[in-house]
Amino acid sequence: MGSEGRYASTVAAWSRVEAQVQLLMAYLIEHELLDENGSPRAASHLLTKLEAQAQSLRAELGLSPLALSRLIAVAERRGTEHHSHEELDAEIKRMVLEGHAVLSDVAGRPAGTTDRAAGAGGGGRGHR
Repeated sequence: MGSEGRYASTVAAWSRVEAQVQLLMAYLIEHELLDENGSPRAASHLLTKLEAQAQSLRAELGLSPLALSRLIAVAERRGTEHHSHEELDAEIKRMVLEGHAVLSDVAGRPAGTTDRAAGAGGGGRGHR
């Protein structure tokens, strides 16, 4: 199974959450953060929760500089037991390119499309 199949449910969950964040931000821009009584709208609380969830999924996928550096450090620690530094560098570059390819594939899909809907078959369920 390729990386797309292994990470599809996490990437799909991250994509959904990012889309929800964008929708809520647009709603709050249109309707303002505070209601007519000066209280924060419920959407602002939900936005905070969704942003935290998005950040967690980004970290899980290695989509932040810190997450990527941690993944590289783990790969180097484990890899030096069996591989040269040149082999590790090549593997890290391959992993980064593979990650970019998965993200590009997901970014190119219409909103709300899953692997199954896009014809990839996928199988399995996303995070809920």
